Amino acid sequence: MNLPLLDVNEYVGAFPEIIEDQLDLGNYLTGISLQFNSRGTLLAVGCYDGRIVVFDFETRTCCAKLKGKHHTDKKPEKQTIPSGVKDGHTQLVVSMSWFKNGRHLLSAGYDAKLFVWDVLESVPIKCVTFKSALYRAYVCPKDDNLVLVVPTYEVPVLMKMDTEEQISLPITKHDYTQKKKHDYMIANFDKTGDHIYVGNSLGEIVILRTKDLTQVKKFYIDDELEDPNVMSKAIRKNTYAIKQIHFSRQGRYFMVNCGLSIRLFRVEDCGFEVEFKDMVTNSQFITASFSGLTIIPDSDWDSDFVIAASGHCLYIWDRATGSLQKMLEGSKDNLLSMEWHPLRPIVVSTTTGGVAHIWGKNFNEMWSAFAPDFEEIENNEVYLEREDEFDMKEEEEEMENMQISNQENDHIDIHGFNQSLTNLVEFSEFHMYPKVVKDVDDALESYMEAFYSSMKKKTKSSSKKKDNDFIHDYSSEDEYYDDDYGVLPK
Repeated sequence: MNLPLLDVNEYVGAFPEIIEDQLDLGNYLTGISLQFNSRGTLLAVGCYDGRIVVFDFETRTCCAKLKGKHHTDKKPEKQTIPSGVKDGHTQLVVSMSWFKNGRHLLSAGYDAKLFVWDVLESVPIKCVTFKSALYRAYVCPKDDNLVLVVPTYEVPVLMKMDTEEQISLPITKHDYTQKKKHDYMIANFDKTGDHIYVGNSLGEIVILRTKDLTQVKKFYIDDELEDPNVMSKAIRKNTYAIKQIHFSRQGRYFMVNCGLSIRLFRVEDCGFEVEFKDMVTNSQFITASFSGLTIIPDSDWDSDFVIAASGHCLYIWDRATGSLQKMLEGSKDNLLSMEWHPLRPIVVSTTTGGVAHIWGKNFNEMWSAFAPDFEEIENNEVYLEREDEFDMKEEEEEMENMQISNQENDHIDIHGFNQSLTNLVEFSEFHMYPKVVKDVDDALESYMEAFYSSMKKKTKSSSKKKDNDFIHDYSSEDEYYDDDYGVLPK
């Protein structure tokens, strides 16, 4: 896609409004996770049975299927898997991340396996097995060799892909977390890849430097959590447990998804901005994200909207004011995941019914682009019809007037000679001239005499011969026979 060819005015401040299309995931496939590449041309869909379907988003068609031998579809013979690498996931794919080259894809599954796929060849090139099921996996934006893996109920791990060396993040557990049996952590890289943000179930965020894993800052998402009484209540109700950390497109803001609410912070000083929540139903948010980058990336603009999925609805808020802009209601099936396009106001969501919906903006159609003389009006206007405006007689009169005008416009040359004939053939080739008669009266008298004489001869011969046997001989020297005038004197 070429950004200069797009109309910037239509994309600035735009968000999805209607369902414009849906993706065909195939029979018995349910999408669990979604991930666009950096330009939004490819979309990877992780399914419930362990398959990964890659779509060409411009044509909305499947271009690759990343799967193992245990799946039903046959594997092409040209695909060769390296020795020591297993063929694919056996359980649902919970997270995916694209490498900077756009060819390799990182996937984490609930089967405790981490795969690196060659999308062009549709084969896995590396497989790493962990002790517990995986929850998230991210590729470092700065270095493709570093991967951040978040296991379930364990400390996140920073792994080097070339040597498969795993380094646990130096996170000290709180006293309250030691009493909790099922405590979990979430982590993510910032947009530059220089820092790692780690959150736990107590609402605490720790910022580490990626280079040496030293602690930079630690804070709570709510100042009230510093009170032990409030902390004990938060542990029992699990109201401040961090489920997701997501950064804006330009990296100036990051959001913290706590389930019942979404809190927005500044990256510069970790200052609190605004809180997003459903004030009516107070429902849980499954996942949340920022809007895409819809204008020039080098400008000071950042994501305008925050989107979250809950139940079968999508909530879209204004990032600056926190006001609810739109609530999108699709099918009755509950949402499983959603992803905003990196460059366009388009959102893709998957449901438990196995359908992947594509939400887009309802653009106004410009009919004047097809007919320049077409006039667009904003409101309906009452048109007063003339009494004889659509009568058939008027149309017939117009046709007659047109024929008369065409005849009047025809130029008839009665004096000149058609000089165009001389361009084709020479004038001397025409020999069809009428015979010039000097005296018209003499010619007419001779013609009448010849005519009467011929009639007399015809009456005399009719008694002897039949009419069909009558043959007149005009071989005499004083007359000849003409087709138009009969017998004429020479």
